[in-house]
Amino acid sequence: ATLHKACSGDATAVSTRQVLHMATLGGARALGAEKDLGSLEKGKRADFIRVETGSVHALPLFDKITHLVYSTNRQDVRDVFVGGRRVVHDRRITTLDTDKLKEEIKRLAPRIAASLKEQ
Repeated sequence: ATLHKACSGDATAVSTRQVLHMATLGGARALGAEKDLGSLEKGKRADFIRVETGSVHALPLFDKITHLVYSTNRQDVRDVFVGGRRVVHDRRITTLDTDKLKEEIKRLAPRIAASLKEQ
């Protein structure tokens, strides 16, 4: 929304509801996937996020859509669902063992660093 308004020089260039539509059903249509994505309906994939709305930076909350478009940041995303399956719960990835991943990264880091020096 901010980019549209800045580029056009018009504060009314795009509404927050238009931005939400562009990010959901409009985006799905642009991908040719509106039959599966873009809205929560029976038969479609349930891809959505749960956002924390009580953070100090977001108060006061007058309008939920305006809040989502202008105030929400990555720290506000509590849960992520992909195809109806929760893949992030309370900001923690549920689909992989992050401790195991960190160990694997530490193990591979010297080899990666060495290959970068060769280039």
